[in-house]
Amino acid sequence: MKIKEVSCEEYQNLFQSKIIFDSADFVELNKYKVEQVHYYVFFDRRKRFGLAVGEERGNFYIPFSAPFGIIEPIRKHWDIHMLEDSIRLLDEYIKEKNIKRIRFILPPPFYEKKVVAAMQNILFRCDYRLLWQDLSYAFNLGAITERNYTVGLSQAAKKNLRIAKESGLIIKRCETEKEKELSYNVIAANRKEKGYPLRMSWEQVSQTKKIISHDFFVVYKDKIAIASAIVFRVCNDVAQVIYWGNISKYNNYKSINYLAYELIKYYKKEGFDYLDIGPSSECGIPNYGLCDFKDSIGCELSVKCCFEKSFE
Repeated sequence: MKIKEVSCEEYQNLFQSKIIFDSADFVELNKYKVEQVHYYVFFDRRKRFGLAVGEERGNFYIPFSAPFGIIEPIRKHWDIHMLEDSIRLLDEYIKEKNIKRIRFILPPPFYEKKVVAAMQNILFRCDYRLLWQDLSYAFNLGAITERNYTVGLSQAAKKNLRIAKESGLIIKRCETEKEKELSYNVIAANRKEKGYPLRMSWEQVSQTKKIISHDFFVVYKDKIAIASAIVFRVCNDVAQVIYWGNISKYNNYKSINYLAYELIKYYKKEGFDYLDIGPSSECGIPNYGLCDFKDSIGCELSVKCCFEKSFE
């Protein structure tokens, strides 16, 4: 196996990234956040894998501005030995480049089961250190039907969903820029109320949605926007809730329970296998309240691993 650094154009033309965060379009949009971006191809007689990397202060980050990233297969059929050779080759390559350390944050397994499982095993055996495991939650849409959804809910969640349905709430998928900005503003108000950071500005969301298929939703009560969600179609079979939230003074309407229920129906109808609700931990430390809530509304739990290797 060999490694070659290629141009953005060559990387983009070689293959269509399965996960949008690994695509050249996404990497180029965010490249201002690091000192340098590198695109690598691993090959023998054929080109086998592609990898986009951000470099900052002598460190390699995969990803550098996304929830996760992987080495992506260029061809449909590949074997674990090829992937292992590629990772070992990458280690040797970056040592020669005097890179101090490299970090991978892998996606939850349901994004790319074979790649994620293989990478976890290979990185462990290549002396990468497991820095943390984040608790990640998703709706398994293949296992959920409208009839069986409430069966797995906690008693409190069943009660809250009943309250929401009886409250006359209406969900609307946003069509205009004004509606989409309203959806974002509800999220911003929610984060401000809770004292949580909002990592993406409206301008950053606007730029990102130009290259990612997306959906914005607003939940209304008597024409008042009380909750919203922003969802990116990250790959063909997984949609990811980037942000969702509600206005606290309308908590009695249980709009997030309603929003979860409606999003499940929408993305199941759209043909997705999973609706990713995201992590409920920070660097592996759980937010127990958030974990309990996502459990209560029927999410499945998986882990998102961060591996690092130092060459100093």
